[in-house]
Amino acid sequence: DTNVKAFCEAGDYLFLIAAREGRIYVHKKTDGSKVGEINPFSSTGNKSGWSDINGAIRATKRSNGEYLIFAEENGCGKIMMYRWNPTAVAPTGINLLTNSSFDAEASDTQTPSGWTEWSSNGGAGKGYTESNGGSNSGARHGTHCGDFGYNMYTSQTKNDLPNGLYTLRAYARRNGNQTVCQLEATDSGGITRTAPIPASSTYQLVEIKDINVTNGKCTVGIRSEAAAYEFVHFDDVSFTKQ
Repeated sequence: DTNVKAFCEAGDYLFLIAAREGRIYVHKKTDGSKVGEINPFSSTGNKSGWSDINGAIRATKRSNGEYLIFAEENGCGKIMMYRWNPTAVAPTGINLLTNSSFDAEASDTQTPSGWTEWSSNGGAGKGYTESNGGSNSGARHGTHCGDFGYNMYTSQTKNDLPNGLYTLRAYARRNGNQTVCQLEATDSGGITRTAPIPASSTYQLVEIKDINVTNGKCTVGIRSEAAAYEFVHFDDVSFTKQ
């Protein structure tokens, strides 16, 4: 299967990492049936605690990105432990961001899942998600706006990345009066990379290619500075390995 990027065996089970979706699919070796899945690139998923799959497999993600997999051996009650670091074979073209379309919550929020919201004006000035004005896809989009001058930053930090080149993309629009309004990638071991978000009434694709990760991590996001009531909307943000 060309969709399988890598696999490891654990007792009676195969753990397959899919090149397109970026998830680990768990199948029985005996008949190939799927019994569960794990998302190693999610900041939620199995990052804390254990995940039980069909009562026979338990897996957890360690702080270094490695997975510990416990599996029943040959159906005889013998438990074997396996270590696996799926980030060592991170597939290309897979979006590594959590809640990339800002639709994880069922209502508008200043604390969207997976994202860190910062403002020079503190909590009252944080960015937020909303449906007002329409999104590029889904029900909601990210927004920077306030009834006072602001400096805002909406970001995600991804750790345990294989070193190499990455691409950051987002769909965004703004009313045009910001002093700073940009897509940004930083903390990757090199220089901070930025791309300006153009003034437009419709969503435009903004991207930064060839982000060189040399230290196993990168922080990506949207930064804007503006006077009161100036706005930028952003949606469908992606960070992928080239």
